[in-house]
Amino acid sequence: NSNNNSNVRIFHFDIGPAVRGTLGHLFFNYFILGRVKGDGSEVRNRLKQDRYFIEIPNYHFAIPNEQLTTFILGLLPVLDIPPNPAIVYQNILSQTVVKNVNYDLHPDILKDPLFQRVCRFLIHYDTRNFQGIVFDSEELISKSDCLRVLLKYCQNDDPTWAYLTNFWRFLSTQVEQYRTSPYVVMETTVEWRGVGEFVGKFILRTSQDFAARRDELISVNEGEHMDIREVINRLNPEREWHQGIRPYLFFPKTGLLSFFGVYLNLQGRLVDPLTKKEEEDEVTSKKIVLMLYQNGIQLNPKFLEWKRPEQLEFLLGVFGRLSPVFSEAKFKTDMNRESCLQSLQRMGFSERLCREVAEKNNYNFLKSALALYDPKNDFEITFDNMKKMIAIHLRLEAQMPVIVLGPTGCGKTWLVEYYASLVNCKFSIMKVHGGVTEQEIIKFIETVETDYSLNQNQSIVCFFDEIN
Repeated sequence: NSNNNSNVRIFHFDIGPAVRGTLGHLFFNYFILGRVKGDGSEVRNRLKQDRYFIEIPNYHFAIPNEQLTTFILGLLPVLDIPPNPAIVYQNILSQTVVKNVNYDLHPDILKDPLFQRVCRFLIHYDTRNFQGIVFDSEELISKSDCLRVLLKYCQNDDPTWAYLTNFWRFLSTQVEQYRTSPYVVMETTVEWRGVGEFVGKFILRTSQDFAARRDELISVNEGEHMDIREVINRLNPEREWHQGIRPYLFFPKTGLLSFFGVYLNLQGRLVDPLTKKEEEDEVTSKKIVLMLYQNGIQLNPKFLEWKRPEQLEFLLGVFGRLSPVFSEAKFKTDMNRESCLQSLQRMGFSERLCREVAEKNNYNFLKSALALYDPKNDFEITFDNMKKMIAIHLRLEAQMPVIVLGPTGCGKTWLVEYYASLVNCKFSIMKVHGGVTEQEIIKFIETVETDYSLNQNQSIVCFFDEIN
């Protein structure tokens, strides 16, 4: 903080597993003798005010001919970084105690009701026993049992703590919706036995999808060459997004399940609506499929054939602004019609318009009313950007930040702005370019926080545009 340290530089040495044989000499020359010479005539001197951070895996100390490295590093202060969750779990099982390293689950997290509910859900899912599931109990699930089910179902062989946190936090939003849905009770009846596992598969798969990286790590062996086009193709997150099935399941206020992104055929298999490709594994039994169909749940919605009113109706239902109807037959039932009219009133429709919808008892009139509500009727709603808006919504609901990738001019800003208008959020945007300073970003965030503190009934979508 003093003026003498105004020119301090921090250097980070990230020592990868492929580095061999030269570390000891490099560290000795640079950190002890104070200078290092390159291949040519270049000499780099170590300055007193500079600071150095060396990141190195533990297994380097067990490699032969690295004694000098071990000696030099032994002279420096060492900070042990907590091992990953899988190692922590193995240490708990083997009762291995690692001194001076605090890497257990934080007691506050272990006691968090949301965290405990997620672990209870996974334990029941692990045993395929959803009958009489209890989400709340004074008796906490142990650290080892929590880590066991989280590691088993996060769909990552070696997750980081950040990855595991993203997984359980997102899953907690799904579990909360399931916990308050009628399907918990329905599972206890003979007729609906198996619906709990069916719903569990959906919400678990959605959470796995949202916790996962959108890119693929590429390891290249020494001496191996890879064509740059192959690297770009394998790292392309948009390509991975469009090729995979994204099965989303929602619990609208009407109590009915709503699907998006997949079909469910009569054999209980998921079907990609674009490619018509079936998944090999069944997600539920034919009996459950028939029961869902008989109870008015659309298992094969015609996403690609929807007109704008149907698209708008579905999105407003998912975003919690309109109780979903999805068909004229459902609208004519008293419960669904009354629920829909209440939603229209909350959205700001006049009593006269709601009364006309009720008196005419006409689903087409409802669709006309929704067309009037459309905040930006020049924005084209497609199956693809519906899927992306839903993905943005689910992440924000789980309080997870969202990165929207795409080339300049492809409609990223327009998509997020339209989403904000549908969910009735204020849209605050900051154009980020080379001249933007740290102070300007801080001031922008403080302004957004002030706006929210003055009106906490309206959420704010904070959007940083054109980060390159």
